[in-house]
Amino acid sequence: MPRPRVRPEERQRSERACAACKASKIRCDSQIPCEACVRRKRSQYCVYTHFDRRRHRHRQENRPRRIQPPESTSSAESHNGTVDYNDPTANVSPQLPGNDLMSPPLVPDVNIAASLPDQVQRSSEVRACRPAETTPTARGDTGEPASFSFLHFLRKTLRPFVGSTSFTDGDHDGAFPGVDLVPIVDNVYDTSPETLRNLLNFYLQATQGLFDLFSDEEMDRLLTTRSASSRHESGVDEDLAALDVALAIGAQTHPDYQSNPQIATSFMLRAKQVAFEGMLANPSTKLVRLFLLLAFFMLGASHRNAASMYMGIAARAAIIGGLHQEKSYQWLSESEGDARMRIWNSLRILDVLAGFIIGRPQHIPEVWHRNPPESSVIAFGAILEGCQLLENTVRTLRSGNVLHVPTAEGLLKGLRGWIQGLPDAARNFAYSPGVALDPEKRRTLVGNIHISCVYYFAVMLITRPFLIAYLVSRLRGRAPDHLIVDPEEATDVRIKNHEVSKLAQVCVGSVVYLTEMLQRLQKLGFAYGNLCLLQSWIFGSGLVLGFSKFAGEPREDIDNGFEASLSLLKDMAESSPQAKFYHHVLQSFSETVMRYRQRVAREVQNTVQDYMEHVLVIETSQTDAQLENNMASLFDLTEFESQLDTEDLDFELNQFEKFFYTVE
Repeated sequence: MPRPRVRPEERQRSERACAACKASKIRCDSQIPCEACVRRKRSQYCVYTHFDRRRHRHRQENRPRRIQPPESTSSAESHNGTVDYNDPTANVSPQLPGNDLMSPPLVPDVNIAASLPDQVQRSSEVRACRPAETTPTARGDTGEPASFSFLHFLRKTLRPFVGSTSFTDGDHDGAFPGVDLVPIVDNVYDTSPETLRNLLNFYLQATQGLFDLFSDEEMDRLLTTRSASSRHESGVDEDLAALDVALAIGAQTHPDYQSNPQIATSFMLRAKQVAFEGMLANPSTKLVRLFLLLAFFMLGASHRNAASMYMGIAARAAIIGGLHQEKSYQWLSESEGDARMRIWNSLRILDVLAGFIIGRPQHIPEVWHRNPPESSVIAFGAILEGCQLLENTVRTLRSGNVLHVPTAEGLLKGLRGWIQGLPDAARNFAYSPGVALDPEKRRTLVGNIHISCVYYFAVMLITRPFLIAYLVSRLRGRAPDHLIVDPEEATDVRIKNHEVSKLAQVCVGSVVYLTEMLQRLQKLGFAYGNLCLLQSWIFGSGLVLGFSKFAGEPREDIDNGFEASLSLLKDMAESSPQAKFYHHVLQSFSETVMRYRQRVAREVQNTVQDYMEHVLVIETSQTDAQLENNMASLFDLTEFESQLDTEDLDFELNQFEKFFYTVE
């Protein structure tokens, strides 16, 4: 006889159960932690996998399968279950540990090859089998190397280990913040020539190495025209509108931007009226420059969708005008050809960086280009070459060589050759603390910072998949031995020298070097202001360092680098809502890391208490800090240090060579 139906309000069976209760097949009360786990002293393992048993069959049928060619399976994996990391077709996903007492049980099965963020997807075949919930659609992280794709991956990966936190549940924190475009200030053109020149200097600083859109003669001519006129004159509307956007960018990156944001918005809105007056009926080189500047302004205002649309208009106008074709330059004068080429190269740089950093698709193809004119600054030519290498890097990673060690080493070698070929002026800068930099030196410094960040970002993209593979394996209790090809090589010394481990450390080293460089400038008194691309680089570095803190071994340089990224974004948040949002995300990440470490510490403490007891507890009225001060006062090393001959001491540091921008 079947049992009677139970009304929903009287049902005592919970709708979900934690992973531990599911495995033990006992009743769970759906609490965090549940009563069963508390009673069995396993609160740290009480996690919920959001698994619906009623849809088990459906999910099994639609689960993404690991792409593994049959002909390469035998060569990629041997009978002992080890992986050849030199084989690009090898399956690098670590399996769940069996009955290993040192590994946490019931950890959800996270397939590294299938769970890698969008920036390291191997091929269209792998992307086609990605589950719908991980497909980047409305979130806007369509660019594979974008930091937001990595952020989404981290949230999904860490949620089973820490449960619901402000970081793991961050997908519900709303849309990306943007600056409100306030109404126009009517007297904006009554600004003095000195103020206009100052704003133009800040524009040149913010775009140093990224744009080369105006010659010196053109800037002087346009400034003179703008100072003498309160409205646009016939025949030079688009030129003056481009200058207005440049002035808006200068006001946007000015230290006093938050106190008077109307000036920047007023210049931009006036220029936008000119841009759309003809309804884009006559695309020209001037129109390309105007919309390129509008796109950059929108990036600084945290309106990424608008910036992407303006970039699309600039790209289509450039292609219609033939800026990408060599034959279109044959009948032009040298000055006209140089102007067109500078605009085209500026468009290429922003298209690459905006696409790979903030997560927007590129608008122009990889087409013919030539070296920038000799009049361009060093940073502009260097970053143009770096963007070409960055494009090659992402294209290679997308072709299926994400975890192929020889491919990664070859890409790193190419980047290293690019940096070694730079002049000394691009890699060293003499900074005197307390001395204000003149506009020219500040432009040079910002340009060199942009070069360094492009290099470190490219290194991070190449090596981040190896760091993900290594750290996810550690989280699942199988690192580092699981990453060793030959089990007989599983010794401490050889583990550190293994290719996968080394490339993972290179990823960490790149972001540590970046944050170290930027924090040193911050301590010297350099004010960054609202540099939108720099904020994205710092945010991406903070995510890598936070993941390393969460899953890796405790390291002082990683902790310091993560704190540096928080400090940098906190200062930038005063003039940028984008930086404020980035700082909020990293701050919640830091709290999640602390929560996980406390959980691990409780687990260790509970394990010890099961086998031993405290014998003698020392009680004192003094705190630990007071005891440390008392101990320090007992030892006065001043006299001892004076007797040392420091010239006889020779300290040598064996570390990776730093190919980055140094500040003296």
